[in-house]
Amino acid sequence: MSEDSEAIVALMHRYVDLFDLGRLDEFAALFDHGVLRFEGLGEFTGSAEVLGFLDRMVILYDGKPRTHHLLSNVTVDVEPSGMVATARSSVMVLQSLREVPLRPIVTGRYSDRFEKVRGAWRFVERSATAALPGDISRHLRVPVAE
Repeated sequence: MSEDSEAIVALMHRYVDLFDLGRLDEFAALFDHGVLRFEGLGEFTGSAEVLGFLDRMVILYDGKPRTHHLLSNVTVDVEPSGMVATARSSVMVLQSLREVPLRPIVTGRYSDRFEKVRGAWRFVERSATAALPGDISRHLRVPVAE
């Protein structure tokens, strides 16, 4: 794996880690110069819109969503220029609450575009699509479109 591919995968891991840790301000900042699109829920440009969406939709428990995102099947394609890249991945989201045991709540796919600015990779666009939606009623305030 190239150094660029490794940096992009690390950014993809940062996305899920920040969300699962409830560090939503830092999570939203990943989209300072990008777009986050959730199928059936909308498109959010820039960190302020992303954070507004999170504040309205994500259910938190003591400041955390009580989720764990598992990424798999990650494929990164860096353009020959070394300044633009795309990636695809699969995601499974687990959730555990006091009243509900650990369980998968949704599986899906991420399609990403990245750009390299001053030596660092950043999101240009992330599109999230639910492949197999489950019971997200304790995670989001609205259902994922099937």
